[in-house]
Amino acid sequence: MFKKSKSLAISLLLTLGFCTALAIPAQAEIEPATILIVDKDALFTQSLVGKDARRQMDELAAGLRKEAEATQRSLAAEAQQIAAQKNELTQDELRAKIEALGLREREAQQVLGKKQTEMKLGGAVAQRKIQAVLEPIFAKVMQEHGANMMIDQNLILVGSRDYNVTEEIMGMLNDVLTELKVEAVDIDELRATQAAQTAE
Repeated sequence: MFKKSKSLAISLLLTLGFCTALAIPAQAEIEPATILIVDKDALFTQSLVGKDARRQMDELAAGLRKEAEATQRSLAAEAQQIAAQKNELTQDELRAKIEALGLREREAQQVLGKKQTEMKLGGAVAQRKIQAVLEPIFAKVMQEHGANMMIDQNLILVGSRDYNVTEEIMGMLNDVLTELKVEAVDIDELRATQAAQTAE
């Protein structure tokens, strides 16, 4: 009789334990992430503002090439003049002219190098301005699609075209920004500004 009671008690405990296990709420399922894909390179090169910025960069580069060619022609002409006068000059005079020509050539290279850097900085500033316009567009598109993340197409090995929103974003960008002034950044002014900010 005692054994049967014990058996019933164990059965009851097991039953209660089993029922308790069933009563534990299951963990909420994690919703799968919705990831959108965007081709940022296309936004910066194929959008209206991107094409406008590229056109201006090409014009700046062409102007810099013309300046470099003109400087080279001037230095070459001076070198020919020195060569033509070599029999009329003393060794010291000839050496002095050659050294002066070399100095002007180095200075010209430094000036052209500085202008090239300033041009590239101008392009970077324009790109940041475009990026500032794109950021709220990215946020809006993500919200409309209920997305958790947006990834650059260059980082994707394989992706569904259904999740590529490049054309949608480009259309929105073209609606709000079609052109942007691209200017070379004065390095001296930039350094002065940075120095003033550091001193504050």
